[in-house]
Amino acid sequence: MVVDGPSPDVPGRDVVLAEALRQLSLDHRTVIVGKFYLDWSEAQLASALDIAPGTVKSRLSRALAQLEALMENHHGRS
Repeated sequence: MVVDGPSPDVPGRDVVLAEALRQLSLDHRTVIVGKFYLDWSEAQLASALDIAPGTVKSRLSRALAQLEALMENHHGRS
């Protein structure tokens, strides 16, 4: 899944993404924002959050999977 800027061909996408992000745990939301909004590396995230790089990787993987499922569920309801 790619998290990028607004897409003019998908109305309301930013609103749906924001709602999906709100449903993530703080830990998961933090790594998503750090990686894709701040463009931090896993090492930078690990240092900033005072966690192991492996923990960043696992949180990011789980967060992306959950975010993808939330986005797909919304798409299925539209």
